[in-house]
Amino acid sequence: MLSHPDSSAGSRYVFSERNWHDCDEHQRSVRTVRFKLIRTDAYTGVPLCTAADVGTSPSFQALRARAKAGRLNAAQKRLFEAPRARLELYDLRDDPWELRNVADDPQYAKEARELAAVLQNWMEKSGDYPAAYRVRDDNTDRITGLPFTTKIPPLRNAELPPQAERWGRQGPT
Repeated sequence: MLSHPDSSAGSRYVFSERNWHDCDEHQRSVRTVRFKLIRTDAYTGVPLCTAADVGTSPSFQALRARAKAGRLNAAQKRLFEAPRARLELYDLRDDPWELRNVADDPQYAKEARELAAVLQNWMEKSGDYPAAYRVRDDNTDRITGLPFTTKIPPLRNAELPPQAERWGRQGPT
């Protein structure tokens, strides 16, 4: 495949998820050659989680110092952004660094709807769960990465409904 890349067509969609790494995220994404859609179903009112090993690094400490001094550029500020968008869409051809979320741009409405439906279908078929059933407290501070505890906090609602009842007819709420 590597020596003959044209011998395999590959998949039209690539899926990914971000869950636990010191803090829950409940992010799911789908990507095509041109677009990437990210859906965040919980914790949008707080910044992205900073893992303890990242938060204590010299480079992240320097970034925090620049934030305190008001010297971050727009891309760097996104690390500390709250609230965060529940839905993000990036046109990777025009924005390979994913700096401009076009999810609410009418020009991209067709792509946003299509990829959101593809992602929802993947979540249901793969046995994924709605975030409401898997929420837990953070293990580290989301900005500094400093740990609150060495133990993973328990789930607040560990009782998952049967798979057929997880999403209902309308998808997650």
